[in-house]
Amino acid sequence: MGVVLDADGDLFITDIDGHRIIRWGPNGAQCLVGYSDTSGSEPHKLYHPTVMNFDSFDNMFVVGSDNQRVFRNSIWSPILAT
Repeated sequence: MGVVLDADGDLFITDIDGHRIIRWGPNGAQCLVGYSDTSGSEPHKLYHPTVMNFDSFDNMFVVGSDNQRVFRNSIWSPILAT
């Protein structure tokens, strides 16, 4: 499980076995990606996300270890793009 704290103080967690990214903030938890709790290769699904980070433009980068992809997307967009 990877954990990242962003500039706003929100905590982002990679749920490896749940195949999703969760954001914890002042308003509670929100699942950003991987809503169905199943893995896959579609743009909105992850397959064992292991590492994540942000760049200076608030783009989120996530490594899906079992489908060997790097996902990049803004944290404000609901679906990750490859």
